Formats: sequence, structure tokens, C-alpha cells
Amino acid sequence: MRSPNKRLVRILGLGWLAFIGLGFGLRQGLQGPTTVVVIDRSYCEPNQWQQVAQSYSDLYDQAQARQLRIEQVILLNDLGEEVLETPPDPAEVKALSTYGRSNPARLQAISQQFSKATVLTCSSQKP
Repeated sequence: MRSPNKRLVRILGLGWLAFIGLGFGLRQGLQGPTTVVVIDRSYCEPNQWQQVAQSYSDLYDQAQARQLRIEQVILLNDLGEEVLETPPDPAEVKALSTYGRSNPARLQAISQQFSKATVLTCSSQKP
């Protein structure tokens, strides 16, 4: 026969493990969809870039409200790409300079690489 103390410790331990597992499960389930944000930094007119920055700001606000999770942000131009593991503040994106030409082939390749990518570019946006 087991001692009542061992049974109590076992029951409490299993209860806490179940509670922690349920907490992690709910956290993952309620976190919302995930996305990779690809920002094309090729040259834009300032008013078009403000539209791109506003679109990013909207996504960032959704992430702050836990309606969306931004896995990473990729800044892309014709010279290469920069991968940011943590989403930058919208003010930082708004302050970025744009330069160079758009690289549609690279933009499409990255979009295909990340199936849940959100692409922000001014080349398709008109003021």
C-alpha cells in the first residue's frame, strides 16, 4: 500500500503538469495566424512609401493585439535582403530610405519560399 503523502504529491504533480500543458496549448491555439512580412525597399515616391509604412503599421498593431504573429520581417532591395527576427517599430520602417530598382523575380521567389508571406511594396500601389 502506498503512503497517502506519495499519492498526494503524485496527484498534485500530475495536476500541475496538466495545467501547464493546457496553458501552453491554449497559448498556441489562441495566438492567431502567423506571417512573414516582406518589405520591398526599392525606390518609391515618399507618399507611396508612407502607404507601405502604414500597411506595416497596421500589421504591427494586429501583432501587438495578438491577432497576428509576425515571424520575421525581410527587407528587400536590388542589393540583397536583410532578415529581422524581431519586428521593427513602425516608426523605424517609416524612416527607412528607399533606393535601387525593384527585383520582381527575387520578390516572387521569397513569396513562394514563405507560403504565408505578406508582401508590402509600392510598385503596385498608386497614390
